[in-house]
Amino acid sequence: MMKRLTKSLIAAAVSMSCVCGFASAPVLLDLPSINIGDLEEGAENNFFIYSNAFKFDFYVKDNDTSLSALIWSFDEATFPGESPEVPWFNINGIGAVLLGDAAIAADAAAGYPAHLNPSGKNIRSGNTFASFRDIVFSPASGSPPFPPPTEPAKSRHAVGKVVYFYVSDGTPGNTQRKATIVKSTDNTYDSKSGGYVYTVVQDDTFTTGDPYSTGPGGWLFVEGYGSAKGYSSANHAITTTISNEAGKFRSGSWQSNYVEWLPYTMVGTENVVRAKYYIYGSGQAAKNEIPNLRLRLTVSSAVNSMLEVYGTVNGAHDTTYQELAPSQDPTKPSLYRVDMWPIDVPKMSDGLAGFSRAWDLYGDMPQFKGTLGMAESVIGTYPRSEIATTVVAPSKTYNPSDLLTYFPADNQTLLYIPGVVVGDFPTSDTGALPSQLPTIVESSVTGVLLDCANVPTNRVGAPVRDFNPPQDYTDIPSLVRMDENKQYVLRWHLTSTQQLNSQSQIRMRARGIGFAWSQKLEVGGAQAAGSYSNAMAQEVVPGVGSLNPDKLTPGENGGWYTMIMQTALSQDIRPDVPGSTIAEKMPLISALPGSGSPSFAPGKDRAIRMGIDILNTISGGPLKNQEKGNVLIDKLELRVYNLAIDQ
Repeated sequence: MMKRLTKSLIAAAVSMSCVCGFASAPVLLDLPSINIGDLEEGAENNFFIYSNAFKFDFYVKDNDTSLSALIWSFDEATFPGESPEVPWFNINGIGAVLLGDAAIAADAAAGYPAHLNPSGKNIRSGNTFASFRDIVFSPASGSPPFPPPTEPAKSRHAVGKVVYFYVSDGTPGNTQRKATIVKSTDNTYDSKSGGYVYTVVQDDTFTTGDPYSTGPGGWLFVEGYGSAKGYSSANHAITTTISNEAGKFRSGSWQSNYVEWLPYTMVGTENVVRAKYYIYGSGQAAKNEIPNLRLRLTVSSAVNSMLEVYGTVNGAHDTTYQELAPSQDPTKPSLYRVDMWPIDVPKMSDGLAGFSRAWDLYGDMPQFKGTLGMAESVIGTYPRSEIATTVVAPSKTYNPSDLLTYFPADNQTLLYIPGVVVGDFPTSDTGALPSQLPTIVESSVTGVLLDCANVPTNRVGAPVRDFNPPQDYTDIPSLVRMDENKQYVLRWHLTSTQQLNSQSQIRMRARGIGFAWSQKLEVGGAQAAGSYSNAMAQEVVPGVGSLNPDKLTPGENGGWYTMIMQTALSQDIRPDVPGSTIAEKMPLISALPGSGSPSFAPGKDRAIRMGIDILNTISGGPLKNQEKGNVLIDKLELRVYNLAIDQ
């Protein structure tokens, strides 16, 4: 299976910890490259400072020394052709220990004595984060505004300089070094890329047998209509199999049991959770027979981050969509990622809360059949600072006037009659009275309000609102489109006048490649499951007294809800296809109009489209009938980031 850097690093640390009488050395992980820009501080100020670029403790491990006690310092290499050499940077107000290749090489040959305990040069002392300043463009003794950069320094700093970071525990021989690139680029935003940011907490490879047979541990199978669980000893995979059948919804779900959860105590307010799923298909003669796939990361039944992959849309044999379907080579499974930015309500800190994984096969078209298998699943964390709002400006900001209806079909107020027997599809209630339908009301001042107050308790109401703002469709090149090695963060500002214990499930959506790649963030409903899940949901959902701490206005009845979407243009989805570029791996999807293109491909464009729904009610608790969904959206922000490195 997959071999990861983290395993070798941890193994090395454990090995060193077994040497009696010696302190184990710190293990310094790969650091990101840094670009110091000046746009955050105002382009006219020419203030080149990158505050809180990265957190020291996320890039180091040590078995026997507190991370806060480790000593960090740095050196600056020689920039080719620069004479005389001058220091370019300080970090947390402190300059380099050594300047120039010759001095750095001599220190390395002697075992890094200059960095064992450099007096006055510990950039970690009293600091949690590393903040960079270009002291050539923005002298440390001065205050902005500064003169604009001039040549040749402007071009040199845009190329960047090698900077060496050192970590020591103060014991001779226990100093580690890593190199990275630090540069300053005029009229850009602060940014970083690369580096090791993902910490693996649990890696399940299913090499020891069927996890379903291990009792309370491992993974558990939840059978839907027409599905069967299995275990492939040849492929070390857990599987779900369905047969083709018309008129029935066939499904099966593998879910991680409690002992496989990632506790919130290991995540906290500083990390994002990422789950990775390695999936393959078998038993299908054609690509359009591969069943649809859901990949989930959940907190109880209160919050669900879910990626839906439709290799076939509307039953068509469309090879564009099928570039997203799981590999049919079990030795080269497709990798899909699902992230969750936790909603840090008080109940998350009760010692019981955690993040669980699940994946679902579902067949909603007759031709779907065969097996999907998961050969590996990983869960871990990476720093929220990688995708903080201060890292990049929004590519799009939608205010109330931007959220108004553009296409008439963007508004749907649906009412369904639930199926009677497991596997039955719901049917549209064509005889419903207008007064029974959910409503959607929009205002250029207050936003878009979805409400289910009039939905009968024996029906499922679904107000569905898609957003296609004119600022996008009258300026096609400005559409935010999916590109390789990117991830997208959507922040939804939601409030509600509903009581927390009566809020239905609210579903935020983003999609691309038509409907083939769909990311959802679901919160609630308030009465969805058992008492613990309901209590969690009633802190999370927008409503009167909402405990979501990420608020735009203090005391508001809701707040910001952050959804993370991975790009569909990922070579990891097609490891079974020859080639080393995305154009070779996904020739049809990569050929669709990309960022900045004046063209648009209706039905399967790479543009990211958004929407929000209420599902009133699909909850199953005894008080489910008191749910009456209500939510107002008045702001939506979309940002683009480099993919957080995880392997």
